[in-house]
Amino acid sequence: MRAINSLSDAQIVLKELLDWKDTQISKAKDQRGLQIKNAGDATDPTDLVTLRQLKPATVAIKKKIDFQARFSGAGEFSFQIDYVQASPGKLVAVNNFSVDITQSQRVNFCYSPKLIYDNDLTVNIVISSNYGATWEILETLRIIVGSKNSWSESNLPKNQPNPYSGSTPYRILNAGDQLNFTVETGIAQGLTIKLDTRA
Repeated sequence: MRAINSLSDAQIVLKELLDWKDTQISKAKDQRGLQIKNAGDATDPTDLVTLRQLKPATVAIKKKIDFQARFSGAGEFSFQIDYVQASPGKLVAVNNFSVDITQSQRVNFCYSPKLIYDNDLTVNIVISSNYGATWEILETLRIIVGSKNSWSESNLPKNQPNPYSGSTPYRILNAGDQLNFTVETGIAQGLTIKLDTRA
């Protein structure tokens, strides 16, 4: 042990002690110089916990998620839902989607990650111009049994010059109009509905 005979001796000793403490902390060692590596399970609220105790918190929790509508930019409205089944005339989205700026309706389509079974999936895109007091069908989309998409290989939704239905002049979605949809027949899991208004 170093004899302390002056202030400089005390400073040297203090520095050595602080350096030693920093070394111990940096190596995650306890006061006896043992690394905290294989600690037991925590039993006290202030104890460290082991990885085994943390694992239950990483298990995915499955729950029903409310249907959401979002505007993904560049003139595309997108509705997504985990599960939907026929309920004729009943609006599906929890919240109606409000059109922000006046724009032309062009291409509407829907698709599912899983094949449609039992019955064709029939989806009505509906629109209201009086704050949801009344609704009218903007377009009807259909995915036939055994398919995932509402379009055929000869009629892809990408770069469509015109809407799937109707004729010019095509429907104008006015700022303040509200969009939603109903499912007339069928069941779908992971359904996505897109309304493309890009020119």
